[in-house]
Amino acid sequence: MQLPASDIQGVIIAGGGAAGWMAAGLLAQAGHAVTVVDPAPGPQPEPVGGLDSRVIALAPSSRALFEQLNAWPPAVAARAGAYQSMQVWDAQGQGRIAFSAAEIGLPELGHIVEYSALQWALEQALVGQVQAVRGDRVVDFRPGPGQVDVDLASGATLGARLLVGADGADSVVRRRAGLTLERRSYNSQGVVASFRTRHPHAGVARQAFTEHGPLGLLPLADGQISIVWSVDDSQARRLADLESQAFSSAVSQAAGDAYGGLQLVGERRVFPLNLMHAGRYAASRVALLGDAAHVVHPLAGLGLNLGFADAHGLLGAIGGAQDPGGQAVLARYARRRRAEVLPAIALTDSLVRLFGPHAAQLVGLRSLGLSLVNQAAPLKRQLMHYAVGGGRAHSPAWAKTV
Repeated sequence: MQLPASDIQGVIIAGGGAAGWMAAGLLAQAGHAVTVVDPAPGPQPEPVGGLDSRVIALAPSSRALFEQLNAWPPAVAARAGAYQSMQVWDAQGQGRIAFSAAEIGLPELGHIVEYSALQWALEQALVGQVQAVRGDRVVDFRPGPGQVDVDLASGATLGARLLVGADGADSVVRRRAGLTLERRSYNSQGVVASFRTRHPHAGVARQAFTEHGPLGLLPLADGQISIVWSVDDSQARRLADLESQAFSSAVSQAAGDAYGGLQLVGERRVFPLNLMHAGRYAASRVALLGDAAHVVHPLAGLGLNLGFADAHGLLGAIGGAQDPGGQAVLARYARRRRAEVLPAIALTDSLVRLFGPHAAQLVGLRSLGLSLVNQAAPLKRQLMHYAVGGGRAHSPAWAKTV
C-alpha cells in the first residue's frame, strides 16, 4: 500500500545494534527524521559491575563519532581501557614489530571497551532525537518511486524515504532486497575470555602469532585483559573443554612472559569465524551497513569500526540531498564505501592466510615480513594511521573529516 505523505519518515533503520544506532544519531543530528526498529524489548541497561566478555577495539576515528553525538559519558570513559602501544610477535619465529601512539602524534592508539557500554551510550544520547520501535523487526518492504513501505513482524507498516539494513550478518533487508552475499568460512573459531594478570598490562595491546593461530591480548580498564584466540575447530573444542586452570595455563604459555601468569575470570565464549561481503551495498531505497554489508576476521580489530565508518559514509553521501533514499545518493554511498571496505577485507584476509592456524609453513616468510615492516618507518606509520582511522584510508588528518 502507498502511505500518505504525512506518514512517511525520512529514514527507517532495521536493527538495534551499535552501528545502526550510530547511523541513527548522525542522521538525526543532520536533521533527518529517524526511526530505529529494534528487536530488543527495551533499551540497553546501564553497564554496572563486572565487564562483559564482548569487547571492541575502538579506533580514535570511531571515538570521535561518539564524542560528536555526546555519547562518550564518564560512565563509558571509565570502562574504556586506553592503549598507547601495541606489540606483535611471531611465537614460532623471530619476527617482531612494535607500534606507539607517540610515533604518529596521538595520545593513544585506541580503547578497549565493552560493546554493551557503547550501545548504552548511544541509546542514552539519542533519547528524544530518534524514535525507537522496540521488540519488533523488519520482515519485508516494497520500494516505490518516492518512498519505501516497510512491514514489521507485528503487522504494522511504516513508510520512509530510505530503509537502512543494519540487521546483522543474517540480514533480512539484504535478502529481501536481492543483494548477493559472498561467504567463506575460515574453518576456525574465536575463543574469547578475560583474565587477571600477575604483572600490569601497562596499556599495551599485544598480538602473538602462535602455532595454533593469532592470539589477541587486549588491555581492559580494570587492569584485566581480554583475549581473542583464533584457532581451528578441533583446537577450539579442546580449549573450551579444558578446566579453568589448564585453560589459563595454556593462554599464559602462548602469551610468553608478557604477564607473568594469568587467571581466568568468568566464562569462555566461542564463535565461528567467517568472511562475508555483500555484492552491492545498496538497492532501490535500501542501503546496507555494518555486518549486513560485511563481516571480517577479528584479527585486525576493524569489524565494528567499519560499521561506524559506514554510518559516517552514509551521512556524507546524503549530504544536503532532499531525498536521502534517492538513486544518486545510494550509488554514491555504495561506491565510496566499497572502495574503502575492500582494502580492509583484503588486509584482514591476507593476515589470516599468513598468520592463521593453517599457515605454519609460512613462519620464515612472515617473521621476515614483520621485521622489515618494523624497520620501515614510513610503512609502519601508514599502517598505524589506517588502524586508528578504523580502516578508513585517510591521511594523518583523519580527525578533520569526522
